[in-house]
Amino acid sequence: IMTTEYVALRKSMTVSAAFDKIRKVGIDKETIYTCYVTDSKRRLSGVVTARQLMLADSDTLLSEIMDFDPIFAYTHDDKEYVVQLFDKYDMLALPIVDTEERLVGIVTVDDAIDVIASHSKKRKQVMPAATSYGVGMYDPLPIEVTVGGASIFVMDIERFEKV
Repeated sequence: IMTTEYVALRKSMTVSAAFDKIRKVGIDKETIYTCYVTDSKRRLSGVVTARQLMLADSDTLLSEIMDFDPIFAYTHDDKEYVVQLFDKYDMLALPIVDTEERLVGIVTVDDAIDVIASHSKKRKQVMPAATSYGVGMYDPLPIEVTVGGASIFVMDIERFEKV
C-alpha cells in the first residue's frame, strides 16, 4: 500500500525554494499537501504541510516552520498498525521509514481505507453470523475512521449475503 511518490525537501530550503521544487516535481507525486523533510542520507527529519508553507513568508527557512517530531511507521510494521496511526492522528499521509529511519515511501489515507475495506470483506467471508433475518446471513458492521476531524464509515456495499 506504500508509494514512493512523495515530495522530499531539505530543512535549509526557504519556503520560496520549497514551492519551486513542489512546482517542478509535484505533478507526478501522490500528494503535495504534506512534504517530507529529509537530510542528505534520506533520513526523515520532519514534515511540513502546504498550509504551513502558504502561511509563511517566502524567505522563511523550513527549519523554522517544520514539525521536527513526525509520526511515522517502519517498513516492517503491519498494515493494521498503519491504519491505527491514521485513526489516532488524523493524518492524510504517513511516512514509512526503514530501520535506519530513511524515508522510503508514504501511505495515503485512501490506501489505509482500502485496507479497512479489505479486512471487512475478509471478515464477511470468514465470519457469517446469524441475524434476525435468518441463519447464514451476514449483517456487516461499519468501521469508523477519523480523518482530519471528520468521521468516515467504511462498510460492505452488499448489506446481506446468503452463505
